[in-house]
Amino acid sequence: MLILYIVLIALIPVLAEALRYIVHSLTQGGGVTLIPWVLDLTRSENRGVAFGLFQNSTVFFAITTSIMIIAFVILLIRNYKKSKLFSFSCVLIIGGGIANLFERIVYGYVFDYLKLSFFPPV
Repeated sequence: MLILYIVLIALIPVLAEALRYIVHSLTQGGGVTLIPWVLDLTRSENRGVAFGLFQNSTVFFAITTSIMIIAFVILLIRNYKKSKLFSFSCVLIIGGGIANLFERIVYGYVFDYLKLSFFPPV
């Protein structure tokens, strides 16, 4: 089972980058409505954290993300036999963290794209 988790962790950043490319190509002229009055694809560069707080702290967030990835890898290794739901949750967090870290290091920001019409931030 651990091998499957490792494969999934490796796939998540690849899928995130593919999705980034697709959304970028779809939204070049603006946003794309997926569900009218509810959900749009809108390209946004987030140089901070949630809601754009703490802008341009890339090094701090890269270090923090790296520490969290390591912590969740340790949790996964210690507990992967106990709970599949917990392990899968760790896999998603680790994979997402790696994708986030890659974007921060390579692009200097995290790519956001989901916009709820009733909630202003992307």
